Amino acid sequence: MAVNYVVEEPITGLFFSVPDEAYPQRAEYAITDNETERARYWMPCVDFPTVRTTLEFHLRTDAGFLAVANGRFAGQDEHPDGTTTTT
Repeated sequence: MAVNYVVEEPITGLFFSVPDEAYPQRAEYAITDNETERARYWMPCVDFPTVRTTLEFHLRTDAGFLAVANGRFAGQDEHPDGTTTTT
């Protein structure tokens, strides 16, 4: 099963930080904000506080990045293209 999901101009939910001209030393990261009814702005879900959905994340990043999430660490796979998938 595949889900195609597009979020345009989200109010909140997924934030990125990258260096730019004004702040060349800024750290590179992406974070999510799932606080009450905010997950819907970055992933397809039933987004209500009383709904407890089980999720499994497969986070693929360049090898130089560390992927972290709540829950159980299920492993890591390195790929020939220099990326790593953390589950």
